Amino acid sequence: MIRGKGEVEMSGAKKRGVFVAMAFAGAAVLAGGFYGLGYKMAWDQGENGGLVSSSEPFRTLTEDVQGQESEVSQSERQREELLELAAAMEKQQPQIAYKDMDDGLLSFYTRPLQASYECYGRFSDVGHAYILGVCTEEKSPFLEMRVKTDSNDYNENYVHLGYERVSGEETVFEPAVEFPGVRRFSWNEDKTVICLSVDQPEAAEIDDVFERLVNRGQGDYLEQLYEKGMQATAPVEGSFLELRKWVQGQEVTEYVLLSPETMDEIMRDSQMIDLEYADPAGINVYGSLASKIEHSPLEMAKSGNSIKKPLWDYLQSHGLFRAESPDVIEGTQKIRIQQRGMEPGLIEDEEVIREVENILKNAELADVTGCPYVDMVTLEKADGSTVELQFAADGCDGFILGDYACYTPGRAEWDRLKGLLEMSFETPAER
Repeated sequence: MIRGKGEVEMSGAKKRGVFVAMAFAGAAVLAGGFYGLGYKMAWDQGENGGLVSSSEPFRTLTEDVQGQESEVSQSERQREELLELAAAMEKQQPQIAYKDMDDGLLSFYTRPLQASYECYGRFSDVGHAYILGVCTEEKSPFLEMRVKTDSNDYNENYVHLGYERVSGEETVFEPAVEFPGVRRFSWNEDKTVICLSVDQPEAAEIDDVFERLVNRGQGDYLEQLYEKGMQATAPVEGSFLELRKWVQGQEVTEYVLLSPETMDEIMRDSQMIDLEYADPAGINVYGSLASKIEHSPLEMAKSGNSIKKPLWDYLQSHGLFRAESPDVIEGTQKIRIQQRGMEPGLIEDEEVIREVENILKNAELADVTGCPYVDMVTLEKADGSTVELQFAADGCDGFILGDYACYTPGRAEWDRLKGLLEMSFETPAER
């Protein structure tokens, strides 16, 4: 039902106070500025001044009732989908208490959508707001449009949708739809499901959760995150942990709100321990959301390859960060390979498996780089347990073990390893 992805971040300062003023100033522009609304008005009037065309067959009362029931049923289903999506998104922003948006405010922000979308808006007492929409037609009227903001609108949030036209050697953007007061416009591949970010806390935007739910298929993962007391957006209040991880070939960031008592213990205790099987770059402590926006984690929480002992103990006791020794690689019976864009592979030859194990166990800890660790290699053992490794692609020569630790055997051994596993040396884009 939901597929693809696309998101464009909109520029412009957040000014909650400008929304009400724009409701009056922009209403006249919006009323006739969207061709979808014009189409709806023409349809209501009919081509013959509101009379039924002689070529149109008359509908029976039963057919009318059935058609109305079908429309109501479809509308109810679509609204249920929006409610479920909103609930899943808000689980990742637990510090913000949302409620249904006022109908008048919702109508203002969604006026260009009303002919073609079922919309559902959410608003909080501190002004954070967003709107979800699902298309009620077979094809979105925005499908061929691009999103853009006017760089001159420095003091306002203003989203434009329109078309790019080639004029000589230049590409010219022709706006067709305006969304004043909207900061970001996100969608799925065919724009049948959309999210309007009206006002969101910086560095903790809920439309990022929309992207992960709708376009990356991370619904189950985010639900598990919620059940563990973690969240996908930075907490808007209090101190918190930021944990960077690689999960099933995707780099993710998770957040944990810290109680004042836990934060005090981390700050007071000066004992440090060296991390053997994890990269400290994946662990940061922030005193507030403002410090994250300023990229200022607490430096005293770690130093070089060392981290404060109470912080590490907290991570391990709560199962928040996984670090594994290369020793877990021993005892493999089967190796399953899943390269992005390729058919699955299986290695059962015992001699090959022992050679692979030897290369993997002798790899050295290295920094986690910007390489795409997207190819999955799963080691299966006799007792049914598995060890998941995330192999780098695009010419890199390392793999992720645990949540955030990269190991490399060196270029020559890496090439031999991929040869033993019969893995493609092409990049994901070339496969």
